[in-house]
Amino acid sequence: MSGMFLEVAIDNAHFMLPRGIHTLAKGPVGRIDDVHQICTYYRQLGVATLLQEGSADRYHICAMQSAGMYLYELEPQPDGAKVTSFAKPLFDAIGSGYWEAARWIAEASRPTWNPEREYEDDFLYVWFLIQHGVLQAPAEVTEPILERYEEVLDGELDLRLDVCRALLRRHAKDFDTALVGLLERRRHDVNAIADRGALGDDAAMWMRHFSLEGVALLKIAERLRMATEPQYLHCPGPVRGESPWEFDRGAWGRVHYRGRRRGRSS
Repeated sequence: MSGMFLEVAIDNAHFMLPRGIHTLAKGPVGRIDDVHQICTYYRQLGVATLLQEGSADRYHICAMQSAGMYLYELEPQPDGAKVTSFAKPLFDAIGSGYWEAARWIAEASRPTWNPEREYEDDFLYVWFLIQHGVLQAPAEVTEPILERYEEVLDGELDLRLDVCRALLRRHAKDFDTALVGLLERRRHDVNAIADRGALGDDAAMWMRHFSLEGVALLKIAERLRMATEPQYLHCPGPVRGESPWEFDRGAWGRVHYRGRRRGRSS
């Protein structure tokens, strides 16, 4: 892994984030896509620092900043502007164990498919994770989501559906099999995109070595008290634990935010 490209990724994030923060500080911009791009720079900063230093502290703070920024923009928007399957900031919250923030995002998310912006199977996948993994809704809520998911796929194979089925049944072995397959497929897809030159060298470096979705799925499984393996592809050990930081909604407003540790009164 090239430390040079990781350093470039960190520098680029530091360069871009103040501009995004300045724009958002005036109030929600009404353009969810723009906010997703700024959240990506927080994610880039956190993951590149994790890969460079081996410590998850900055990663967890950056995940907090991404989730908080997204929440700031998401809550006041009408449902027509929302795309629930664009879920990376939600996965940031879940992956660091910011369950209260994940619940806020879940409650603010559009509860129906947005046919102009997303595929229905993508929506159903994330909506199931929201209901089952975040809100912990009963089976009468979650089972129909998977039934519709199967109908939409119409016999097409989808490892994400296998993951969801395993989570619903709390079947650890099936979950492990589906997650391993999903992570392997992601490696192939990211490498193919990077090899085509569709990613910059700095973005390719951290994206090749980190799966946000995988980390979030593991955190959901563990919240459901399912046994998981100690190692999974591109799900680094240091991020598998809970964040030591309290969630701060306003942390996104300062790139060099210093978190307050959980359990401290001051």
